[in-house]
Amino acid sequence: MAVKGFNMWLFYTGYACSFAGLIALYVEKGKDGLLTVWKRIRFVAPLSAWLIAVIFPFIWQILSFVFYGLFFNQKGIGTIQPANISNLFTWHILWLLTTGPLEEEFGWRAYLLPKLLTNYKFITANIILGLIWAFWHLPIMFQKWTTIPVSSLYFFVGVICFAMIIAIVYIVSKGNLLLCILTHWVINATQEMFGSIFPDIDPSVQFFHVFSVVILVFMTSFLLYFFRKDIQLSANITLPNQKL
Repeated sequence: MAVKGFNMWLFYTGYACSFAGLIALYVEKGKDGLLTVWKRIRFVAPLSAWLIAVIFPFIWQILSFVFYGLFFNQKGIGTIQPANISNLFTWHILWLLTTGPLEEEFGWRAYLLPKLLTNYKFITANIILGLIWAFWHLPIMFQKWTTIPVSSLYFFVGVICFAMIIAIVYIVSKGNLLLCILTHWVINATQEMFGSIFPDIDPSVQFFHVFSVVILVFMTSFLLYFFRKDIQLSANITLPNQKL
C-alpha cells in the first residue's frame, strides 16, 4: 500500500492492532484480561471526560479555521455554514468509526498505554506511544512523507498530542475505553468535515496543517496543566493492567 497507494482491503488489516492488544491481554491475564476490557466499555464517566472526548476536537477545529482565516487566508474567514455540522452524521463520517477508533484502540489504550504507565511517567509514556502510533501510519502516509518530508514532522507532533489527549480521557474516566474510542473518532471526524463549515478556507493547504498542529500543541498543553492533579494521582493508583 505504501508503494502502490491506498487499498481498502489492506487498510482494514489495521485491525491487527486491536487484535494484538486483546491477544496480549489474554496471554498475560487469560479470560480475566478480556473481561476487564469488556467492563471498561461503559457510558458512565465524569462530565469532564465526556467534554474532552466530544467538545475538545470541535474547539480545536474552530480555533484552527478561525485564526487561520483571520491571519493567513486571503479571503479571511469567509462564509460560515454552521448547518453543515450535520455532515458529522453522513455515512462517510460514521464509517470512520470502523477505521482507526475500532482498528487501534484495543491495542493502544486497552493494552499498550496502561503497560507503559507501569514503567514510565505520563508524558514519557505517551511520547513513546505517540511515536509508535504515528509510525504505524507509514503504509498510508509513505508517499506524502517522501514527497513532503516536513509533513512527517508535524504529523508525528500531532499524533503525540492526540495520544496525550486520549490518555487524559483515559485517566479522568478511570480507563473507560468507550470514551477513548469516541475521542479518537471525533478527532478524525471533525478533521474530515470542518472544511464544509468554512468553505472559503482550504484545509488541504500545507501551512493550514502546520498552523492547526501549533494550535493543537497549545491546547494539549492547557489540558495537561488543567488535569495535572488527575495525572499525578494516577501514578499512585492502580489502573487496569497496572502492576499491583
